[in-house]
Amino acid sequence: MILQRILWLKNKGFETESQYRECLAKRNGFKNDNERRRLDDYKKGKHLPMEISKNSPVYLGVYIAENILPDIFDNPKMMPYGNKGYDSICKNGYKIDVKSSIYQECNNRWKFAINHNKITDYFLLIAFNNRQHLDVLHIWLIKNDELINNKNILNEYDSLIITNNNKRLKEFTKYELLDKIDKVKNICDMFKNRDHINKGV
Repeated sequence: MILQRILWLKNKGFETESQYRECLAKRNGFKNDNERRRLDDYKKGKHLPMEISKNSPVYLGVYIAENILPDIFDNPKMMPYGNKGYDSICKNGYKIDVKSSIYQECNNRWKFAINHNKITDYFLLIAFNNRQHLDVLHIWLIKNDELINNKNILNEYDSLIITNNNKRLKEFTKYELLDKIDKVKNICDMFKNRDHINKGV
């Protein structure tokens, strides 16, 4: 039975089952098979789709980032969800790993999961005020081997903590993409407006 399936796939021009599923998903209007499976799970009542599940851990890092990146980089090539080490490749061939963080009021900081990632070339760090308003307060683009605080190289960190005070923020001024914040804010306004429409507001 398995051999028959392999022969059938090869006859159709596919090397693997997953390659066939990707093609089938795209033929049916999905970005990829992961998106199709998320919708199937939603229909079965397992969980909400990422784009309307604002409390899910991947909402900011995946759904928001996919829409923000084209306003930061020209024609980024987005990787499939779950790609190891990076989320996109810019037109110059650099791998970009997007990390998002919500402001932690109790600790007065943002915390970005770096996870000792030595695969990516750059980390794009997006600091939000909260999930409800999605106001982008800072965007930092930092090379993976940049020395932080004269202590450790960025990709050696498990988590990078940026405290919301003048001294700490000044240390990261050279990495900040100030010219991109207004563009990104427009994208986030679109999300907020979409949420109002979805809620009937």
